[in-house]
Amino acid sequence: MPRLTLLAALLVTSVCLPAQTTSSIEPALQGVLEPMRLEQPTTVFVYLRDQVPLGELVARLDAMQATRQFRHELVVRSLRELAERTQPPVAAAIAELRSIGEVTEVVPFWIFNGFAVRGSKAAILRLAELPQVGRIAWAGSDEPGTEDAIGAEPAVGDDFVRMPAPESGLLECRADYVWAQGYTGSNAVVANIDTGVDGNHPALSSRWRGRLSGVPAIAAWFDPIANTTTPTGRSDHGTHTMGTICGDDGAGNQIGMAPGARWIASNPIDASGTRAQKNVWYNRAIQWTADPDGDPATVDDVPDVCSNSWGVRDPNNGVGPCSTVFHASIDAAEASTVVYVFAAGNEGATGPRVPADRVASPTNTFTVGALDVGSTAIASFSSRGPSTCATTNNVKPEVSARGVSVRSSIRGGGYASLSGTSMATPHVAGAVALLRDVWPELTVVRAKELLMETADDLGTVGEDNTFGWGRIDLQRAYNQLIGERPPVAIAVMGTQETVQRGQTAWAHVVVSGYSAVTERIVVSVELYFDNQPTGIYFVPPVVLDWPAGLTNRSQPLQLPISLSATLGSEFLNRPVEYRGIVRQGNDVISEARYVFTIVP
Repeated sequence: MPRLTLLAALLVTSVCLPAQTTSSIEPALQGVLEPMRLEQPTTVFVYLRDQVPLGELVARLDAMQATRQFRHELVVRSLRELAERTQPPVAAAIAELRSIGEVTEVVPFWIFNGFAVRGSKAAILRLAELPQVGRIAWAGSDEPGTEDAIGAEPAVGDDFVRMPAPESGLLECRADYVWAQGYTGSNAVVANIDTGVDGNHPALSSRWRGRLSGVPAIAAWFDPIANTTTPTGRSDHGTHTMGTICGDDGAGNQIGMAPGARWIASNPIDASGTRAQKNVWYNRAIQWTADPDGDPATVDDVPDVCSNSWGVRDPNNGVGPCSTVFHASIDAAEASTVVYVFAAGNEGATGPRVPADRVASPTNTFTVGALDVGSTAIASFSSRGPSTCATTNNVKPEVSARGVSVRSSIRGGGYASLSGTSMATPHVAGAVALLRDVWPELTVVRAKELLMETADDLGTVGEDNTFGWGRIDLQRAYNQLIGERPPVAIAVMGTQETVQRGQTAWAHVVVSGYSAVTERIVVSVELYFDNQPTGIYFVPPVVLDWPAGLTNRSQPLQLPISLSATLGSEFLNRPVEYRGIVRQGNDVISEARYVFTIVP
């Protein structure tokens, strides 16, 4: 369609936007479009109607007690396959608009099913008419907008003589207790989305994951602006926060919570660009963390936690309080097994920035406040709640950690002490890495809950809008986690929600030992129908002496069940279940369920 024809066809919308055309256009974007001429451009996020129901998928995976690898693969494949199946008609429409100059830029996403599109008002109205499109949101203005790295204020200089010892903020949240149990994060990968990291810093260099043989640079460093292939810092901010997560030079500068962890990073924060460009870059970085090597079947590349010492407060340019511009990407990244933590902000009583202000559940968004030296008093600058995004259950932050005079790495190989909720947040990210080192299958939600449940209460009794639940306490979190982690755990997993008559259902069973000694257990996998046991066993109860640390994660036991093509209608559309149980004596220590339904 020639450009003039398109403009003429949409001329009627130049004064008012009829409901049938704009039902998918969010109100904020509609307000932006109304005064624009048809040829004027702006940038939008186009979300298709079909989206993966992540809440339902995560609930199924929880019932399966799914391994982290299985969770990641099923979630990422589901997201990618939906995008591949449903995006072509919309992509074709965008390509047509691009061919006549109405669209100038497009970025497809799979982390949510949609696109970022820069195009004319006429093009956006055309996309809004497509039946595949669910909603269109404004990506932001063409102005640079505010800085998003949460400001770090200089504290004490680093020209004093210091004794080789872990930094005091690490000790104040009892990271040393977990180290003493033999866990330093050596089995974890950590990430930050920040201003970049000095990849040659002596406290960080050796543990950049990109230095491992066979690891491509794109799996360890993502630069959505300039496509560089080695980590560098645009400012000291990102190097400092990464140092607090995992830094250690082995020569007395133990600055990191998880000094054994390997790290990856992305650098979009505060790059030169418009508000719209920044919001697209940030979403691209979140998508990257969910599958850095682009292979859903691998999980060793996927960070256990991503630290975010940034937030947006830019209502004049499209990101006002409670903006949802990052929510879909964060939810999908967390479903893929990455724990996301965010700095509250340094605005005191003004409240948290976006997306830290979100109230979607008791743990989302997981927001971190800053404590003063000694970690018993709140820092004066630390953003407080409540969130304005809900009228109930809107307390912010979730937890707190040291954020004043935090000594960590800076560009060029040096060290400096800085203050901000930016400095508090990586303490919490490092804490998650340590907990995942203790139990690799720890879920995203449970990792956050542990830190809240075991925090040292400060201020008003219980959760409050200053400290949240209080200062994280890794000694208490570790001990509670050890009490919850079974000595031997079972996972019973499957990809099929429905299975047709005449086909075969498959379950994959993994048994993993976490005890330091051999454990005598009884393992069984039984068929249930309509929530009742059938007495039919895939694995009859068997006594096993399970060796310490043994797991069959790399070779799951596969259990098929072939369904007759003539199966009676009484078996249709009712739950069929593989149920795996591990017992010690009379106690059930682990139980997992894979449920599907039979359809004609």
